Amino acid sequence: MADARYGGPAYSGEYNKVLSNVRDLDTRSTATDNKVSQLDTTIGNQNTRINTLETNQGSRADLGPVYDEIRFLRLFVPAPVADDTALYGDTISSLRRSESYSSKTLANGYTTITATRSARVFNATELRVCVPAASEGSGSFTLKVYTGTSPDKLTEKATLGNTDTVTTAGMKRLKLDNIALGLGDYIAIGLLCSGYSTGPKFSATPAGAGAQYLIGETPYSVFRTGQSSLPGSVNLTDSNWTKANQLFWFALT
Repeated sequence: MADARYGGPAYSGEYNKVLSNVRDLDTRSTATDNKVSQLDTTIGNQNTRINTLETNQGSRADLGPVYDEIRFLRLFVPAPVADDTALYGDTISSLRRSESYSSKTLANGYTTITATRSARVFNATELRVCVPAASEGSGSFTLKVYTGTSPDKLTEKATLGNTDTVTTAGMKRLKLDNIALGLGDYIAIGLLCSGYSTGPKFSATPAGAGAQYLIGETPYSVFRTGQSSLPGSVNLTDSNWTKANQLFWFALT
């Protein structure tokens, strides 16, 4: 059958053919609309991913996260000798073990806070402290872990330790519940004992007259007397603290 001609009569077969073509075009148009909608969704997802990438990367001008890491890596120079990470598995520590060959007795009622900064991004699962000499007599001992982004705003993350921690000498490994640490974060431990005839000793730097002026310019080691409990938050810059002339050793893995 010939196609209909303009101005000529239309037959039912020709009408049905046109109707079929229109329906086919409508079906294709609907499919195209669906694909366009899917494409819009895909573009939206890509925009979200790009925004997330830009947030994570930061910008070179303000030293965003990625550029901070690059800057840190450029400053890193491999040590000529093995460090404590290689030797003992300490991920970060307040001091090198070889610098902490002395010790300090923890006196009853002295709240002692010692802090450092994280040189890595990781989740801490273990705290290590060393007790060169055990406590004598009966008493109580408490240890807390604090973290924060500045020394005046440290919050409690864990309460660890008990009398068993200090009644025997040795390296103490205390489990942590995945404490997240960022590059440059502050981390501190608080120590407090009471009731002992002689308090336990903890590994530290040698005591030096006037050393608090050197090591305490930023107060990483402070104490306060007459305390019965450790605080829930710590401001190391508070004037109520006394700056210590020794730094205590601790490590995290």
